[in-house]
Amino acid sequence: MTDRFRPALIAAILLLFAGVARQSNADEAASGYSLLLVRHAEKTSGGFDPELTDYGQSRAQFLAGWRSALNVRTIWSSDFKRTRNTVRPLADKLGLDIYIYDPGNQYYLVDDLLTAKVNAVVVGHSNTIPALAAMLCKCEVAPMEDTEYERAFLIEKTGDSTDFSEINLNEIWTDRPAADH
Repeated sequence: MTDRFRPALIAAILLLFAGVARQSNADEAASGYSLLLVRHAEKTSGGFDPELTDYGQSRAQFLAGWRSALNVRTIWSSDFKRTRNTVRPLADKLGLDIYIYDPGNQYYLVDDLLTAKVNAVVVGHSNTIPALAAMLCKCEVAPMEDTEYERAFLIEKTGDSTDFSEINLNEIWTDRPAADH
């Protein structure tokens, strides 16, 4: 992608996820809502519940800056340090709580997201986020490799319509540091 088209791509993605901050939940549901699903940022190696690497912490800060100006109403995370720390900067910036879900039983999360009908960010794992996206969009979603951190999914719901798109976060995060993984 050329630099000439990058601002248009960023603007389109922002418009897809943006809502009017003052609208009520009922108005938001009527006009549609968006669900951004991301894998946790880069993690350290070893252990059951590793921390984020320095690069992973930078990715978390990028996500916070990228999403904070938008109308995110809820943030969901599995109960692991790497997932919570990926969305902690966003939650702090927006003054939102992080809701914990069980990645082993995502049906409850799907029900919560589809019932709430508000813009949300969900962070999970390479072996759970594609399955969650498939449940929400009722479409085929390719598996995610364990080394894949840049792929995210955007699901837009308007009435009975569902639109699904994949986002390469590295195409948007143009000022990222050199990778440490």
